[in-house]
Amino acid sequence: TGVQTCALPILQRVRGRLRRAERNYERALKIREATFGADHPLVATTLREVASLHAARQSYDRAEELYRRALEIADAAPGPEYPQLPIVLTELANLYWHMGRYADAEPLYQRALAIREKALGSDHPRLAVVYYNLAGLAALQGDRDGALELLRGALDRGFANEVIEDDADFAALRGDPEFDAILVEVEKRLDRWISEWPDWPQQTRQELRAENIAR
Repeated sequence: TGVQTCALPILQRVRGRLRRAERNYERALKIREATFGADHPLVATTLREVASLHAARQSYDRAEELYRRALEIADAAPGPEYPQLPIVLTELANLYWHMGRYADAEPLYQRALAIREKALGSDHPRLAVVYYNLAGLAALQGDRDGALELLRGALDRGFANEVIEDDADFAALRGDPEFDAILVEVEKRLDRWISEWPDWPQQTRQELRAENIAR
């Protein structure tokens, strides 16, 4: 009870800052819409920023509405390689993931992956996190084989993050020999990576191990 009592003012302050930030971003959104027009890329950027704040407060319906508007602007921009497009797709997919709308999240991740593969090449390390996120969705939906295949795709692109060890998305795969082999490979990669800096303080080395968080 004492811990909860002490934590309450902190939580209230955090929520208060989020509300103030939302008001500031909403004002910025109106200014940009009036200055540049409702369909300008700068408006899409602000829409994403406001949406992320609503998502942080679990105002998911409002966040979805704003992300959808940002996606419409990004979709209408010249060329499928418009740089904001895969970002908006991923952020909206992340929102659906948090809402438990996995079937809605998956095609957005897939589309973001296709855009990035075209821009960066299919083996680029930046794609590893997208493969990881898709693997989590597959596991949550009971697709063992799909999840393992996507995890191997993440490994092929350099994935090395111990967050996988405790990721609840993969709870159904715990004890699966193929999943356990992936965990072993991730651990080996992390050990090799950290061993390249043998003189660094232990705390810094531990921070490096947890740096590449997927979602």
